[in-house]
Amino acid sequence: MRSDQVMGASVVARSTLTKSSLLVLSVLLALCCSSCMVGDFITAYFNTYYNAQKSFSEAEDDIWGAPETHLSGRNLLLTLNVSATSKTKLNAVIDKCSKLFQYHPDSKLLDDALLMVGKSFYYLADFAGAERKFRELVNTFPESNLVPQARMYLAYALYRQNMPDDADTLAVDVEKSAVAAGDEDVAAYASMLLGQIRVDRKDYTGARDFYVRTGDESTDADFRASALLLAADMDVNIGDSTDALVAYTKALAASENYVSEYKSRIGHARTLGKLGRVEDEMSELDQMRRNRNYREYFGEIDLEKGNAYRLENDVDDAYLQYKYVDTAYTRSEPGANADYQLGQLYEHEMHNLDSAQVYYSRGRQAGNLTQWKIGEVLVQRGGTMDRYRLYRAAMQQGDSVLNTWKKYYADSAAYATQSVMRADSGMTGKDSVAARKDTVARPVRPILSQDSANAHIAGAMNELATLFFADLEERDSALVWYDALLGRYPESRYTPRAWFTEARIYSTYDSSEFRPHVDSLYHLLIDRYPQSDFAPEARRAVGLPQVPLVVAPSRTMYRQGEELYLAGHTQEAIDTLRQIAVRYPQSPEAARAQYTVGYLYENAMNLPDSALVVYHRLTAAYPASPYAITIQARLDTTTVAQSAAPTLPLGTKQAVQTQPSQTGPPSVFTGRRARQQGTIDTTQVALPPPSVPDSH
Repeated sequence: MRSDQVMGASVVARSTLTKSSLLVLSVLLALCCSSCMVGDFITAYFNTYYNAQKSFSEAEDDIWGAPETHLSGRNLLLTLNVSATSKTKLNAVIDKCSKLFQYHPDSKLLDDALLMVGKSFYYLADFAGAERKFRELVNTFPESNLVPQARMYLAYALYRQNMPDDADTLAVDVEKSAVAAGDEDVAAYASMLLGQIRVDRKDYTGARDFYVRTGDESTDADFRASALLLAADMDVNIGDSTDALVAYTKALAASENYVSEYKSRIGHARTLGKLGRVEDEMSELDQMRRNRNYREYFGEIDLEKGNAYRLENDVDDAYLQYKYVDTAYTRSEPGANADYQLGQLYEHEMHNLDSAQVYYSRGRQAGNLTQWKIGEVLVQRGGTMDRYRLYRAAMQQGDSVLNTWKKYYADSAAYATQSVMRADSGMTGKDSVAARKDTVARPVRPILSQDSANAHIAGAMNELATLFFADLEERDSALVWYDALLGRYPESRYTPRAWFTEARIYSTYDSSEFRPHVDSLYHLLIDRYPQSDFAPEARRAVGLPQVPLVVAPSRTMYRQGEELYLAGHTQEAIDTLRQIAVRYPQSPEAARAQYTVGYLYENAMNLPDSALVVYHRLTAAYPASPYAITIQARLDTTTVAQSAAPTLPLGTKQAVQTQPSQTGPPSVFTGRRARQQGTIDTTQVALPPPSVPDSH
């Protein structure tokens, strides 16, 4: 074979080899690339889930590691303070898991991801979002081992959305299923929720039973101790101190942290005192006071010592102990609580309401009351004492005005006598000037009339009596004030209420000797004020048949005026209301109608001068009416400011406003119906007149 042939064959062979190699290499390269893409895809999938799970765990640890939650056993009923960092992580969890749902719909991790997203929504307080995800898990993966936990969380999400009945039904089923399956923790969480729902319903016995079951079911020591403490608190609410003592002992045995241990011991000590074992309580409190682990609670322990002294009726030592706490723990919850207890001592033991008010006010200034259990009670009691002082001040103001009038009359008489003597003596010129140095000056007439002053006093006395009866629950003091009111103002508008309330008070005494007096008061009310709002109830109390109440024509006319205003006919309303004072000048609606006419001129028609004229007529014709009293202070300035609404003068606002309104100031100014009909421009019309009771 020629060399050129051999060379050609070699080239062909090399060419064939080269093509085959390239094909094999191409296939291998394709397989390699495909494998890499699949690997990257799987890696991204697992990385997404891993990162989501890592972010969720970090956020959850941060939430339950906070000082206010780390010893709670992860109680899902707590208000969680989620940090900004944790919120960011939880939102990232939701975002990452949504990608898993989108790109890996057949993944075996979807149920885990759904539970993680649902819990993230729950921690973010998006309870509707949490509900959706928990329901999705339950419905989509009914065989998943995460379903019991998802249903438990779903019950909590429903409760958080103010659906307690739905939450209760689901939680009952969750607990039953979990107990049957031996899932103790899910059962414990369901029992905890069921206990809270019964607390909301004020079923403390049912709540206690569920809390005890929670303590028995949970495997978490902190959660178990928290539940047993709640069970003890329920016994306290029920008033069963013996069972409460046992419950606090069980809670102490279950406690594995110093907070639960302290709460168990302080509860145990308090309960000993309630059982009359005050010496044992003091001994336990002294032991706790020596334990440095409880140093952050020393203020509460010292306060409880004062409570123990009070249980022994040792008012002096209780007072000194409370004063110590007030001084040593100022601007703290124990200090504020000590102020409240001092107020209670002055109110109930020393019967000095002025001093009680001082301590209630001091307690309200101790700090952020919204964060303290005693805060709401302090605000309520302090407000009651403020009203007491306001009404007393109103009485003193009225008496001061009356004394001013007495002095005015005396000075007027002296001045008149002096003028006559000077005229008779013929003193003129320098002699006259010299003689006047030691004489009586011309008296100044008081601004507030005697009728107005008496109206202030009567209203304040009525409010004080009502305060003692309804707020302070001091029946005897209420009777004293009602008797004083009836003795000083026997024909006031408050007489029917006073007789009716006195009858109610006497009927609560455990003695048949008061029954004739009760019946006498009811009959007196029926005979003297048959058309009052209290008469029907009085007739019912003594077994008399009801009689129809007669609607006064003046009241009917006033309502017609209201309806005209509601319909947008302001001038027609004014014309109707003006006729009341003309046709029924002695009716209770007469003064009110005059007031309303002035109000409409001022605020609805923008005629302040016309309003001023009407207000002057009101004060001249009905000086003792609450409406005249209301406007008098503004008339003293001789101007009616168009932008300012009528307000009550200092010292009378509460005494008038706290009475329930019967035909009260014009409902057209405040009624929801008026606003719905669009007849009032609430951005321009001034505030409505104050509520004033009828004289019926």
